[in-house]
Amino acid sequence: GKHARDFIHVRVVKEIMPNLVKFFQTLELVVKDKDMARTLSARESKRILEKMINGLWDLLALLDLSPIESDQLIQIIVANLSGTLNAPEIRCKLEPRRSLDCNILDLKLGALTV
Repeated sequence: GKHARDFIHVRVVKEIMPNLVKFFQTLELVVKDKDMARTLSARESKRILEKMINGLWDLLALLDLSPIESDQLIQIIVANLSGTLNAPEIRCKLEPRRSLDCNILDLKLGALTV
């Protein structure tokens, strides 16, 4: 039980998370590219990004990631949304499952308003 959980946690953090971060960044580039703004690719990228952001909170809770591990993903979400929304709008849109993620999100949003 515990060994399997630790194994999965380590694999996710070391192998999946870096690729997930790259995928988020790629979707961000497509969504923010002004030349592609009205293309099907941009619309689909935006839709996928929104679904991934919503599902990310469940993933962070399920894996019980540490603050250091979840910080990078939360930063990407905030950076992505800050291009179109202000901090209060972002806070209304996002619903972290864990208080830890909620605190990290609030710190990131506080930095936007300063």
